[in-house]
This record gives sequence, structure tokens and C-alpha cells, in this order.
Amino acid sequence: MRSWALGVLVLLVAIAVAAPLVSPYSPDGLDLGHRREAPSRTHWFGTDELGRDVLARVLYGGRVSLAVGLLSAAVAGASGVTIGGIAGYAGGAVDSALMRATDAAIAVPRLPLLMIAAAVLQPSVRLLVVLIGLASWMETARVIRAECLSLRGREFV
Repeated sequence: MRSWALGVLVLLVAIAVAAPLVSPYSPDGLDLGHRREAPSRTHWFGTDELGRDVLARVLYGGRVSLAVGLLSAAVAGASGVTIGGIAGYAGGAVDSALMRATDAAIAVPRLPLLMIAAAVLQPSVRLLVVLIGLASWMETARVIRAECLSLRGREFV
């Protein structure tokens, strides 16, 4: 069952990455003569209110979603590993201060925080990546800190 799900995931990622090769239409191409058409052989998912091909828009949107997800995971991972590594290696007051800050960050609800930040700042994909990444580093930091403390206490270190 897991290999089937992995196969579907790999297929969806491959199709999204290959969107320019797979899609016969531009995601932004307007065709006002074919507005709001139902799914057909020419437009598999139909068209929207401006005559744009919905399948093309889904494929190209998948590319953006993959980029946002991967980059925000990288930002969260880098931030969490850095903060957790410093806390676990330094110990003492530095560890205590960083972990209290991490606990405070965990206590803040993420969705309202992201909505407020997006409303205050100029919305963009880069901002979205940074905001999601910086709102998701806390769990990684705690795991890395625990592992550093575990390794620091072993005899071979």
C-alpha cells in the first residue's frame, strides 16, 4: 500500500515538474470565446471565467506549491538545526534561554500569526516561504537539542 502511494506521489511531482512539456495550453492564456466550458477532449478540466485552461493552471500551480513546500521546509530545517544545535552544544544559560524562546514560539498560534504577517507585509511567494519556514522551526530545534544533549553525555565524546 505504501509503495502505491509513493508511486502516485512521484507521478504527481513528475507531472508538475514537467508541466511545460505536458500542458498544451498556457496557464495565463486568455480565450474569451471559450469561457466556462465544461470538461472536454480539448480542455480536460474545462475552462475558467476568462477562458484559461484549468488543467494547465493546476499543473503550473503544482510547481509553485512544490517550491513553496520544499523551500519553507529547508528554511524551517536550517533554523531549527541551528537553534537546536547551539542550545544543545552550549548548555547552561544559553540552552535555557533558547528553549524558553522556543516554548514561547510554540505557544503562539501559527495561522493567525501568518495571516497578520501577510496582511501587514507585502504579500509574495518569497515572503510566504520565509513566514512558513520561520513559523515551523520549533519542533526541529527541540529534537536537535535533545540529540545534542544525548551525544554530549556519552563516553566517546
